[in-house]
Amino acid sequence: MSDDVDSPCEALDVAVRASGMGVWTLSNPDGTMALNERSCAIHGLASDEPMLLSFEDYLALVHADDRWKLQGVLGKSVLRDFHDLEFRLADSAGGTRWVR
Repeated sequence: MSDDVDSPCEALDVAVRASGMGVWTLSNPDGTMALNERSCAIHGLASDEPMLLSFEDYLALVHADDRWKLQGVLGKSVLRDFHDLEFRLADSAGGTRWVR
């Protein structure tokens, strides 16, 4: 590893930031969603810091016609580690954006 990266967690953080990927995690059993800064931007949330949302608040960001997809995948998430999911986000101007 380079001198700038001291641990595997730091290396992962550097890689995620370099890729521009949005990352979120779902905490069980309370259902709290943690979004990194890039994920906040993708979802149209103004935040320079990681953000915590309830699952219900996060689901409200997803287009109504696509919420079932997300709920279905998350319901099966204990069965496997990788999900390839595409759905729409509703933005504050009334439009939509596709995310994957």
